[in-house]
Amino acid sequence: MVLETSVGSKDIQLLFLLGIKSIKKGFVRESKIRNVHSRSPFYYLLFIGVYPEFQNIGHGSKLLTELIKDSEARKLPIYLETYLPQNIKLYKKHGFEVYHELDFGFPVFCMKRN
Repeated sequence: MVLETSVGSKDIQLLFLLGIKSIKKGFVRESKIRNVHSRSPFYYLLFIGVYPEFQNIGHGSKLLTELIKDSEARKLPIYLETYLPQNIKLYKKHGFEVYHELDFGFPVFCMKRN
């Protein structure tokens, strides 16, 4: 038995449309985030992560500490966003504060460290 599958033009159009909608949502989110950032130079922490088996033993703090040292030497604030409330505790421990909250159907906490 041979199974034949084919992708029709309607399927391609649907995939293209879904992709365009996702891209548009991403640009809208980024624009809203950018609007709450400083107009002066700053560090932007897009992502920091530690494998689950290495969490809660100081690796994330070590990574943050290195970034903080460099930002202090350059006299630049650090901005970041998180949607995970448990991350706020870690960032606050390192001197960050929540300065704005955005709603994208889920809360996004905008944080900074001067």
